[in-house]
Amino acid sequence: MIIPKISREVKIGFMAVCAIALLIFGINFFKGIQLFKPTKSVYVKFDNVDGLMLSNPVYADGYQIGIINDIIYNYENLHDVVVSVELNKQVRIPQGSTAQIIPEILGGAKMLIQMANNPMNFIGNGDTIVGTRPKSAMDKASDMVPQVAAILPKIDSVLVSINELLADPALKESLHNLQATLIHVNGVTKSLDHVMTNQIPVVMDNLEHTTGQFASISDQLAMIDFKGTMDKLDATLMGVKSFTDKLQSNDNNIGLLLNDRSLYDRLDHTVLSADSLLIDLKENPKRYVRFSIW
Repeated sequence: MIIPKISREVKIGFMAVCAIALLIFGINFFKGIQLFKPTKSVYVKFDNVDGLMLSNPVYADGYQIGIINDIIYNYENLHDVVVSVELNKQVRIPQGSTAQIIPEILGGAKMLIQMANNPMNFIGNGDTIVGTRPKSAMDKASDMVPQVAAILPKIDSVLVSINELLADPALKESLHNLQATLIHVNGVTKSLDHVMTNQIPVVMDNLEHTTGQFASISDQLAMIDFKGTMDKLDATLMGVKSFTDKLQSNDNNIGLLLNDRSLYDRLDHTVLSADSLLIDLKENPKRYVRFSIW
């Protein structure tokens, strides 16, 4: 069998084709495009894809599941951009999932698929999901500009009021009074500190000594037989009560003397008679006493 001779031009053409193929493969490889691995495509609709570029990674739960394959702008419907996402064929996205563009710190953006909780129904090849873009710091700052512009006149008015307040002589006088008050408070604080340092320990020592004396008195009181004393006191009170009852009774001499009116009258009459007798004895002693020498 005779092998036909390959011309030099054919060899050069074949090598050029191989080089172009290797170049395409290398470019796609560095972009993350898997040429020989089965994939599927889904579409995500955004109204703004600022920062999103071809071959940007697509993540789900922190794991890269695909790349951005194409970005298509809808010229017929403004603010409508469709992004083609190339996913691994084994990736299953539940229906109801959404996509979100996350800006990177150093510029650019990445896409994040928010998986829905729907383990029964999944998105098929070529389906479209809804995409959202959270507001960046610049967007939030832009939204705050009108509010800041509305607040500025109020801030200016507040500053004017503060300046007028600071220029008021009454404020200076109040500050002087406050300074004097603080000086007085400082003096009181020093006096209190002196009292707490020098006098309070003495008072505490006296209080401790007094407490010890109370404890000693309490011990002595605990040694007293209160029950025996109270029994003796009860007996004494019973004796006094018995004596009082006897004084109020008529069955004894003292009771009769204190309670019987007739006895009192007789005694009074006897005393008067004795007094009359003594008077008469002094005036007329010869009537009762006679002296005889012989």
